[in-house]
Amino acid sequence: MDFDQITTLIAPPIDPIETSGSSWTEIEREIGAFLPADYKKFVSTYGTGSIGDFLWVFNPFSKNKNLNLNSFRYLQSSYQNLKADFPELYDRPPFPLHDSFFTWAQTDNGDSLIWIIKSEPPETWQVGIHSADQAEEELTSLTFTGFMVRLLEKQLASRILPKQFLQAGKNFLPSA
Repeated sequence: MDFDQITTLIAPPIDPIETSGSSWTEIEREIGAFLPADYKKFVSTYGTGSIGDFLWVFNPFSKNKNLNLNSFRYLQSSYQNLKADFPELYDRPPFPLHDSFFTWAQTDNGDSLIWIIKSEPPETWQVGIHSADQAEEELTSLTFTGFMVRLLEKQLASRILPKQFLQAGKNFLPSA
């Protein structure tokens, strides 16, 4: 699938918010991992905001601590705390180890979209969905672009994401 399918399905804002700040190189150095090029293109094209006023794609350049790297750090820390208390439910290794996860979006319900970290290039990482308590995980065979296209075309099935969101028309709402 091609990134242009995303921009055809959901119009980018004319004046996106917070599309730059630090460089992607600095962000990736701080994270400790490279990020998929199509995700970086999405952030550079759309900036900070939500899809359908429900799904918030994290933007490392955002000043909003709920949408930038602070959210990623918080969710990683929460997962590790839960793993310490309930290792049978939380079996992913700590980021950035192989088979760990990186959270790149969150819903208003607290469900998260993640990538499963592999040794392959980040453009091949599969997207997963974590429930709000991170105990339930759904894995897809889709990359970022594939997932976004399926979501926007209303062709995505999920036990975790609400059906009314999956079946609704979507737009991008810029918001800082």
